[in-house]
This record gives sequence, structure tokens and C-alpha cells, in this order.
Amino acid sequence: MHLIERAEPFGRIVAVSGQNPTVREIAAAAVGATGFVAETPDASRARLGADFADALLLDQQATGQRARDLGWHPARPSLLEELRATR
Repeated sequence: MHLIERAEPFGRIVAVSGQNPTVREIAAAAVGATGFVAETPDASRARLGADFADALLLDQQATGQRARDLGWHPARPSLLEELRATR
């Protein structure tokens, strides 16, 4: 609501914690470290299709600093904490 109430434009705001887990870390949190089998990028491309596999292989980072500068702060557990708690 804070952004909606302000008159000036902000563009896009990414409200994230700044924690940037890898796909491997997400899988381990969801099923446990021994519950998945790692594969090569080529095997992932063959299984998932090149575009989707390549998207998963990107090193995508978001800090959320701009949202925090505007007063937003994460109030919930992180994705990894949520996944570990549901196992």
C-alpha cells in the first residue's frame, strides 16, 4: 500500500529477501539432499527442452534493495525454510 499511496512513479519494484537459492538448493530443500539426482546441463535440456532447462541454469539474482529502501521488509520464512518445513 505504501507505493500505491505515493504520487511519484517507481517503475517495477521487486520485493524479495535477497536470498537467491539455486535450483539444486530448492530441490534439496523440497525433497532432501538424497531425494534427487543431479544431471548434466545436456541431460536437463534433453529431458526438459532447451529453453526451460537453460532458464533454470541461469544465475538469476535479485536483491530487493529498492523495496527495502521504500520501507518493505520480508516478514515470512524464506522459500528454502518453507520447503524444508513441509517435508
